[in-house]
Amino acid sequence: MRVGARADLVTWSSNLYDLEPGPSRLLGERADHTIVAGEIVHGATDAAPLP
Repeated sequence: MRVGARADLVTWSSNLYDLEPGPSRLLGERADHTIVAGEIVHGATDAAPLP
């Protein structure tokens, strides 16, 4: 890591550390934001609602 570096990251609808273990719990969550090179390239309002 260095000062001024840009990060690629995803923010989720829930704290993933609070979910029960197992990949099936992740299926009920959504990516709220996707950030690439410091720019938001996806926001939760861009996606269809969960069923």
